[in-house]
Amino acid sequence: MDIQMNIQHGKAYKQRHRPICGIYAFLNGILHDDDQKEKLQKCYVNKIANQIWDMALSSISLNNTNKYNRILDKNDILKDYSLVGEFYDSVTLVNFFIQKHDSIIKLLQQYSLDINYEITDNFKHKNLELYDDQIKENCFYLIPINSNRGWGKNKNNMHWICYKKCDKNLVIFNSGDEVTEKRAKRNAALCKSTIRSKYILNTYELLEVWKNMYNRETDYRNKRDRTIVCVRMNNSLN
Repeated sequence: MDIQMNIQHGKAYKQRHRPICGIYAFLNGILHDDDQKEKLQKCYVNKIANQIWDMALSSISLNNTNKYNRILDKNDILKDYSLVGEFYDSVTLVNFFIQKHDSIIKLLQQYSLDINYEITDNFKHKNLELYDDQIKENCFYLIPINSNRGWGKNKNNMHWICYKKCDKNLVIFNSGDEVTEKRAKRNAALCKSTIRSKYILNTYELLEVWKNMYNRETDYRNKRDRTIVCVRMNNSLN
């Protein structure tokens, strides 16, 4: 049976023109309460994002050299993260947040945030768990969508959005602008009547948008894993 559940859009922390949507999707997940209220002022979130971004940039080099003074080759770039610190597949994103877990927790503590997190073992959700009764307690989902303009070289452009249950509502937090969702709907070949809306409006549209990203062919560099990442929150650090 085709079930459609309405999706709301929360007031997300915005990445602005920085190529770190994966980091902001993560921060939107951990920094919004069940009532969708923000836990920190925007200026502080931007500082946290910049420091996590620095961790990603610093992880590019195999030799741990200064991030502004290193020689990179193709193997370096493909091994971990991109030149700009963004994540182009689910595995690298998961590995980063696991490897940098302790550093990120310490960073959050500097802003009086008593938050812990873990990536669940079954983070590869090939059977998408998007519906109300399937969303796991204290979890949020990082979902890759294809926000490509439709021309040029970046045919597999990946944009990360955060999806979680807030109180009794299913909510998307999108650090980009509404154009990213509209492009993703168009790329998923949804009917024209639904594309008129700027936003992903229900679970059916979200499923189709994600399927379009998941089923993309290999790009010019490597086979990319585009599964959904499930993050469990725990407010106790004991």
